[in-house]
Amino acid sequence: IAMRILKLPETFPLLHKAFGEYRRQIAVLGILGVASSFLAGLGIGAVVPLLSFLIGGEGADATAPGAASYIVRLFDYLPVPFTFQAVLILIIIIFVARAGILMIFNYTGARIRADYKNKTARLLLEKMLQSKWAFFLSKKLGYVDEVLLRDVDTGAKLLESFAHLMLSFISAVVLLIFAFSISPQLTLLSAGAGVLLLWGFRPLVRKSRELGKLASDLAKEAAQFVTEHAIGMKAIKGSAVEGAVLSRGSDLFRQRKALELRKSIIASASSSIIEPASVVFVVAAFAFSYTLENFSFQVFAATIFLIQRVFVYLESGQVSLHIVNETIPRLLHVVEFGEDLTKNQEKNSGGRTFKFNETLVFKDVSLSYAPERAALSGITLEIRRGESIGIVGPSGSGKTSLADLMMRLF
Repeated sequence: IAMRILKLPETFPLLHKAFGEYRRQIAVLGILGVASSFLAGLGIGAVVPLLSFLIGGEGADATAPGAASYIVRLFDYLPVPFTFQAVLILIIIIFVARAGILMIFNYTGARIRADYKNKTARLLLEKMLQSKWAFFLSKKLGYVDEVLLRDVDTGAKLLESFAHLMLSFISAVVLLIFAFSISPQLTLLSAGAGVLLLWGFRPLVRKSRELGKLASDLAKEAAQFVTEHAIGMKAIKGSAVEGAVLSRGSDLFRQRKALELRKSIIASASSSIIEPASVVFVVAAFAFSYTLENFSFQVFAATIFLIQRVFVYLESGQVSLHIVNETIPRLLHVVEFGEDLTKNQEKNSGGRTFKFNETLVFKDVSLSYAPERAALSGITLEIRRGESIGIVGPSGSGKTSLADLMMRLF
């Protein structure tokens, strides 16, 4: 179950294989994300005239920077006067509308995830039931259980994180555009700071993917260990090897604990850095803006709030990116298992149901699991319907293989 670590150019084809049929719904999520971000930028831009009223002015005019000018012009077409109360109500309406869009965004994402889990699990089960017996024998029971249940669920979680990552990216870009229309200097400074932060997080992103791969492989090894020892509990007790089994199990669980701690440290490191970095940036931005001749408190406040939201989305996107990196290996297991099943489907060469009418005859039958070792060689027998026979032989002599042949598994 060891697996290579995917590089970034290989990730997008994998996502297309897994979620390609949902590209229209994902496009809808992108449109909803743009609409939500636009309303957020518009609502924050409306803070400029609102603050102008608060500090004793008459509100902004059509020459106000960025979104504030659009808010002022909007009132030229509304049957209400341009007052503090009207601007406040407009801001509330904008953010209520944004909340409605976000609800639709989350519901659409939930529908996609639920449909993916249902379709993928059912398709894998169907392919597994129609796969060749020899292929199924090559797969460990714990591996199949882990892929069919946990990895499919984790793939849905990856889809959720990818949607949130997309929303964070779109929101950050749209809010930066609004902030640039209000204060280009501050926006360029914040964009530069964001790029430096993302660049600095690259080692953490790579490390989270490596840990995700290790955790995925270890989870399958642990699942196989638990399954095979639960099935063989009678033999374990009869052989009095409980201590050895416990020691091996404890070692696997300790490795899982260590990996979880390392993953948690990596994930929290990036989010912990962003918050103090944003505070430092706000202080530096205020010190820079205050020295400018055209300094305006309301413009500065709106710009900083927009930029602060960009940092929030940056933090949220970083968390989602870590989850995506950790769960990519599990999605790869799902895709590869499905492809292996497709390659190893049984060929139905007959149209009638098998019936044992009179006699079951084997004439010089041989079976080999590997070219260098035959499980059965030159078997000839005849069994009449209604007869009771016994097949006797030492362990490894081919009794199970002969029974598998009788059941037409090969």
